[in-house]
Amino acid sequence: MMKQHLRMHGQSWTTHFANNCRFSAIALKAAAFTFGHGLSPRVSGKRASQLHNELWDQGRILAIEDMTYRLDNSLYANHEAAVRDFEEHAQLYDERPRLAVFRSAVEEAFPG
Repeated sequence: MMKQHLRMHGQSWTTHFANNCRFSAIALKAAAFTFGHGLSPRVSGKRASQLHNELWDQGRILAIEDMTYRLDNSLYANHEAAVRDFEEHAQLYDERPRLAVFRSAVEEAFPG
């Protein structure tokens, strides 16, 4: 299973591990700022948000690289599998469904 997973990423174990260490470091730093801001407003909540955003951005970049690698190396079984992988990633990173409640509030605040 591990070999198959690494194959689908197009990475060696070392590269995969290094990427995940980098992601974990960003996540831990973001968590520390978030926790610290909860304890004291002197700790930057903005920096926590920046780190959370950086984590998402890096995830998007790697997802695109992974999907491109799979496509370029004929690792998708068929067109439907490739589209399904795209849809799953696009849905994961799409903010509109989460922000729909705010859109409704905007429409209510500014009727007609």
